[in-house]
Amino acid sequence: MSHGCSQYQQEVEICLSEKAFGFLLVSSDSMEVAKKSITEVIELLTEVGGSCRNSGIHSLLEMLCSLISFDLAKYVIDITERKVSYYNILVKHMCTRGQFKDARNLFEEMRGISCDPDTKTYNYLISSLCKQGSIDQAVSVFEEILGRGCSPNFITFETLIYFACKYGRSDHAIMLYDQMVSCGVKPRLSTHYAFIRGYFRSQQFDEAYRYVVDNASASTCSVQEIYNVLASLHLQDGYLIVAHNLLVEMLQKGLKPKHSIFWRTAKSLRETGKPKFANNLEAWYYSRDVG
Repeated sequence: MSHGCSQYQQEVEICLSEKAFGFLLVSSDSMEVAKKSITEVIELLTEVGGSCRNSGIHSLLEMLCSLISFDLAKYVIDITERKVSYYNILVKHMCTRGQFKDARNLFEEMRGISCDPDTKTYNYLISSLCKQGSIDQAVSVFEEILGRGCSPNFITFETLIYFACKYGRSDHAIMLYDQMVSCGVKPRLSTHYAFIRGYFRSQQFDEAYRYVVDNASASTCSVQEIYNVLASLHLQDGYLIVAHNLLVEMLQKGLKPKHSIFWRTAKSLRETGKPKFANNLEAWYYSRDVG
């Protein structure tokens, strides 16, 4: 039977999800019973091998962490492999639950077995700290990354930039952007989205608009895309006249609004008793032959 499974697995990629382990007695009062069940599952996964084993162990760790069974998740790592990608699952779930002290302890545990945290490990901590409003602690973690010779990536910078803007620390966001460039991390379109969304969420609407216009003048990114992002944000929050004005400004500059944003803006303007604005937008849109 096992030989047949292995042969089939070589022909077809089998990926297991967390649902595959719903039968495990991880809620048992006896830790030993749970460990015995897990050991048997790991042995079976190892016998099958390939993508089935890899996805299985990953999903098993995800399931145990979602059940806050971190001790059992560590047990899985102990009897399989002590590697960063496995520890990162624990760090992710600990940080999501605000268990920063436990996550930090795990960092030290990883270093103790020469399994140093990588950029992804740090990013989980930075993101969770930022979401809880602890931007200063997140910046300290960023400085730790640099101090330990671990290279921050675009996600590291974009996360910090977004929340720096959101919390009204524009100067710090710009400093991070400069540091991003100096570190050789090429800004992506999503980097500019981080600035725009951060300004918008802190209700710095003028700053968000100025950022779009300044980048349009500098031609440093897709002008059309960042205009669309800002118009979409205003539309989502019900600032229909501002969304209308941005779309008309785009058309006047020869830029093409996304059809879905144009259509939803015109529709919402009519539904809220502003047909003149809807007609004006449609006149501009179709006169430019962008439909």
